[in-house]
Amino acid sequence: MYRLPMTAPPIFSLLRRLPVLLGAWLLLLLPLAGQAQTTAPGQAFELVSSTGRVTRDLCIGQTYTIRDRTPNLPAGLIYAYGFDLRNGLSASVITTTYPAPGAIPNLPGRYRFFQIISNLTTGRNDTVSQVYTIYDVRMPRIRVERCQRSVAVTLTDPAYSTYRVGFGTAPVVTAAQGTTIFSPLQTATATTLRIVVTGAVGMANCTPIPLDTVVRLIPAPNPRIRRLDVLAPTNSRRVWLQMDSLRPTNIYVIERANLPTPSTAWVVLDTLRPTADTATRILLNAPLPPHRYRLRQLNAVCVTGAPNPNILSNEAGTNTIKVTVNSGSNRVEWTAYPGPGRVLHWNLMRDGRRLIKLSPLQLAFSDIKIRCQQSYCYEAVAAVLPDPQNLADTLLAAGADSCATGIRTRAVPAPRLKASFDLSNNLVLTATPPGQEIASGAEFTETLAGGTPTIVGTSPVPTLTLVAPDTARLRGACYRTIFTDSCLNRSASSTSACPMLLRVRRTPDRTKARLTWTPYVGITPFYTVFILDERTNALLDSVYLGLNILTYDDPLAGNTQQIRRYRIRAQFLGNASTNVYSNFVDLTESQTVRLPNAFTPNGDDLNDTFGPVGRYELRESELTIYDRWGRQIFQTREANKGWDGRPTGGGAVVPTGVFLYQFRGRDALGQEFSQRGTVTVLP
Repeated sequence: MYRLPMTAPPIFSLLRRLPVLLGAWLLLLLPLAGQAQTTAPGQAFELVSSTGRVTRDLCIGQTYTIRDRTPNLPAGLIYAYGFDLRNGLSASVITTTYPAPGAIPNLPGRYRFFQIISNLTTGRNDTVSQVYTIYDVRMPRIRVERCQRSVAVTLTDPAYSTYRVGFGTAPVVTAAQGTTIFSPLQTATATTLRIVVTGAVGMANCTPIPLDTVVRLIPAPNPRIRRLDVLAPTNSRRVWLQMDSLRPTNIYVIERANLPTPSTAWVVLDTLRPTADTATRILLNAPLPPHRYRLRQLNAVCVTGAPNPNILSNEAGTNTIKVTVNSGSNRVEWTAYPGPGRVLHWNLMRDGRRLIKLSPLQLAFSDIKIRCQQSYCYEAVAAVLPDPQNLADTLLAAGADSCATGIRTRAVPAPRLKASFDLSNNLVLTATPPGQEIASGAEFTETLAGGTPTIVGTSPVPTLTLVAPDTARLRGACYRTIFTDSCLNRSASSTSACPMLLRVRRTPDRTKARLTWTPYVGITPFYTVFILDERTNALLDSVYLGLNILTYDDPLAGNTQQIRRYRIRAQFLGNASTNVYSNFVDLTESQTVRLPNAFTPNGDDLNDTFGPVGRYELRESELTIYDRWGRQIFQTREANKGWDGRPTGGGAVVPTGVFLYQFRGRDALGQEFSQRGTVTVLP
């Protein structure tokens, strides 16, 4: 409760000076309880505010002056002023002399004010009364309830019949006591809201004390669609959504608007009850693009009558795409992005990987990096900025895939063909398509001694292997090939490739191996003779011959190979990729093996070991030594290893004497040898 200030002196000071007036005035006050009052004609008074305004509407907390307005009264009058007690006030009667100020009650209500005039000469008392309304100006009491993006304010305080309510920067509204009003919907980023509530005091020129408070809003961000994709294959009609900025306490519905139907025709597809602030969802049986998708929040929890916040996500759209197959390229075209927002760029995807990044206005692309008969699936993904004020809030939206198989119709140039023997003496025919051509198959023909070409084989790769062909039959044989590209176009025929056929025989004096071979047809080659290890085909020696040389005599003196293997290489100078090889031919020598009848294991490096002796190394051997009583003292199965006179496992050299031996062996040609006898150990 607010106490109004008084500016008049207390009545008791006047009564001390005028005791007779007190009794007369109290008799005049009795009519306030229902007695008739005497009113002096033309007598009047008024209340004046501190600003000089005459008013009958008074405000608690403000000071007024009680001013007499009675004209032409004689001197010697005493004035007293008071008010009634009908509103339960326990206020004192106010007396004053003109024009001293007075005071008013400190509780709101309607009051009758009295002017009491006492004439000391005649002893007559007269009264004049007027009704005044006193208004409250205290801070009002309200109830505030938070809604999503709005605030509900209930005007519970009966001190005022009407109120003026302001929410933030919105226009002030007027409402009656006891009603509930709601703030305008706030933005998704707003966290607080200022509320100012002021009581209305009717006609009084009062300044009520406002309630000025700030309320924290319930967070209510807009849900967002981050990624939209129509999953391949198209005929499954599945749509994948990735969403964030969700509240697990809320319920959302996923809506779709089919285009070109107006976007207001939204259809509810599914209900989402997230358990986290992000979620994904696959929608089945979606119509073919174009269409739009969005999220709508359902449960804006608040009091009855609260405005629907209509919290919506951004809209994400899917477009259509088509592929036109041309010779050597796929023409990809797609429609403009059907949703709101600004397209930053397009990502054209091929088989799930980005093929190229394109400008927002480019809606077509020709893909020339294709292979014929290979299927490619394309998808145009729009990088969209739904909110131009938030550059980080980017949406990726993709339409349905469109797939096509590449083709190309054209004249295909001829391949190059090589005819070369491998190290298993198989004839390998290899076609090399020119440039960047890709072969999906090849056909090979053979011509013998100028005869009619015949097909010797086809292959899904540009290589054909003729396993160990009869080289005698192949004398004069040449080959050609035609390859098929990935678009099933047949190439022109290659030029002929005629392999080298090698023969080896000894010269009449048997001191040399004479090599002759047929020329290679297909390149103009330089020839080199290779001598190989017949077991591993490792290169042991080579002899460069040069151009147009088709024979070579290899000296055999000092040869330690029972099987001497030869091969010819033809090479276009400076281009190793053109290397071709002849068949290999083995020159063999017979083998004889003998074992001596004595040796001297004395460490002088002369005749220190006993074992098989021959021109060529043996491939397998086993040597066992016995003493004169038949006891085994040495054995080895290591080929070409002899006995050094010591027992197996080492030790001293055996005493001189006669020992028995047993020998078995096999040479490089598989010829077996077996011999028994005695050997004498000499000092």
